[in-house]
Amino acid sequence: MAHLLDQRARRRRQPPPLAVVLPDDPRIAASQTRPHSLADYDRLLKKDDTDDVSTR
Repeated sequence: MAHLLDQRARRRRQPPPLAVVLPDDPRIAASQTRPHSLADYDRLLKKDDTDDVSTR
């Protein structure tokens, strides 16, 4: 999967992702996030798929 995503990013001439380095802070290690609906991402993916088809 990572290889496919890398190929796609190269085709789009996107810069490589940057590594995120978090400080060694116990408050950050203990932080939590709330899960949310992934429907927004699904819509973006569908939009990207139609963009790919139009550029072929």
